[in-house]
Amino acid sequence: MKKITKHSTNGQSDEMLQNYDFSNGVRGKHFKKFREGVTVHLMGVNSKVVVLDDDLGRIFPDSKSVNDALHHLVDALPKAKRKQAA
Repeated sequence: MKKITKHSTNGQSDEMLQNYDFSNGVRGKHFKKFREGVTVHLMGVNSKVVVLDDDLGRIFPDSKSVNDALHHLVDALPKAKRKQAA
């Protein structure tokens, strides 16, 4: 059996700091969406996750359709308005 060890990152402990303020937190804010099920597939190390509104999710069912639409939108922009990807 493998021994389970606690790892800390950058010398930080796993304990929460005392200066966190959760007084304005909303319990269960994302519970309904979580129960509906969300599948996230990250394709690369620097992948980004973007959450679409429900109405847009029906129009764009997958990453490829969103990316295609955004590429067309960027192509339609004047070259002076475009920002180079980092």
